[in-house]
Amino acid sequence: METIKVLERIKRNSQLSAYAHFGAAERMSNLHLWLGIPTAVISVGLGSVLMADLKETIPDVVKWVAGVLSLVAALLSTLQTIFNPKVGKSKHREIANNYLAINKNSEIAIAAFHDGLIDIDGLSETLAELNEEYDSVGNSAQDYPTNDKDWKRAKNKIKEFDTRREALAASGLPSQTE
Repeated sequence: METIKVLERIKRNSQLSAYAHFGAAERMSNLHLWLGIPTAVISVGLGSVLMADLKETIPDVVKWVAGVLSLVAALLSTLQTIFNPKVGKSKHREIANNYLAINKNSEIAIAAFHDGLIDIDGLSETLAELNEEYDSVGNSAQDYPTNDKDWKRAKNKIKEFDTRREALAASGLPSQTE
């Protein structure tokens, strides 16, 4: 059935997109730390140099180093403002969770069809709704792009989950989805 195939693709693509955006959120979190911690450390160091300068004369080398470090702190602060990793992380997580909801609802619709709880017309309606939702999430994600590394990590994560699921099925132990 083509409807099932399309729903399976939406399910798989939404799962992949979710994990890619979770990866991007993690990347944004790391960027926030990589920009924020050095900025704070440099600022504290510069404050100490300034206080020392007020009390006594310090060597010119220290003044030059302080000047360069103040430029580095300003640059890091500017990058933090431009990239706004805190907001980026939040938006990527929101997008990822929206994709996971589509994934879950696709899985539920497929199961309901196989269990005879909905007919092909009901499944087609659900497919149309999920496709519209998938497009909407995709449109909202355009301002928060992912990169190749995010997609590779997402694909590997899905492979890892599939391998675990297959191993559980082979062992006869119940999986979380059962």
